[in-house]
Amino acid sequence: MEVEEDKLTSESFDVHTYIRDVAREMDSSMELKRHKRAIQEVAEHTAQKLKQNVYQNYALFINTSKEISSLEAEMYQLSHMLNEHESLTRDLSNVALSAVEAEIGDAGTEAEKHSIASLLETVEGCSSVTEVPGRFLIYSSALTELHQETHEEVQLVQAFLLNDSLMVSSHIRRRKGPVRYKFQALYELDNMAIVEVKDSDALRNAFKILMFPDSHLYQVMWCGTHWQRLYDAVEHCNLHIQNSYTKSGGEESLG
Repeated sequence: MEVEEDKLTSESFDVHTYIRDVAREMDSSMELKRHKRAIQEVAEHTAQKLKQNVYQNYALFINTSKEISSLEAEMYQLSHMLNEHESLTRDLSNVALSAVEAEIGDAGTEAEKHSIASLLETVEGCSSVTEVPGRFLIYSSALTELHQETHEEVQLVQAFLLNDSLMVSSHIRRRKGPVRYKFQALYELDNMAIVEVKDSDALRNAFKILMFPDSHLYQVMWCGTHWQRLYDAVEHCNLHIQNSYTKSGGEESLG
């Protein structure tokens, strides 16, 4: 009867059954001694394998510990860099916010300066945009809309950044007179985002306007991040004004 290592190491191995089978098949004491030595060899081989596994697992544990320590150091550096980036972004936003707040703060006393009524003279079909109380113009510029895959020119547009929305109008070709644009779309700032597109050899000074589920790709002649900074500043300012209004309203109600 040969010693089967797999059988001895099996989870279903039963000692009493195995001894009974061996005693039944062995005819002499010599056979029993040989079988005993074979079992001892299996035991020694198994013990050696266990030692090797322990050593390998320990070595793996050491390597893993080193990797974890290295990862912790990298995470600390990354956290430090993120904190610096957040601080820098906050400082830049505050600078832009101050400029836009100055513009918005003057809107109540210099309504004519910020009035969008003048858009009726240059943009066809935008009367519904100008009729909203409290809405005023912050910035406008010409943009080139591009195909998002091929980057080919789709059309020239004029974009108007308002305090609560973004109006896009198309150029009217060969039109004489003050009306040079035609109303195309109005996007609420709360429902959109402006995302900078990284410069490449094929595309520079571009940004995307995202409005779920649509998006548009635009290009400017200079500084593609300008629109994004303006948009972020207006959003921050609107939030600041809203919080200030809520706080003052709450204080009045308490009084």
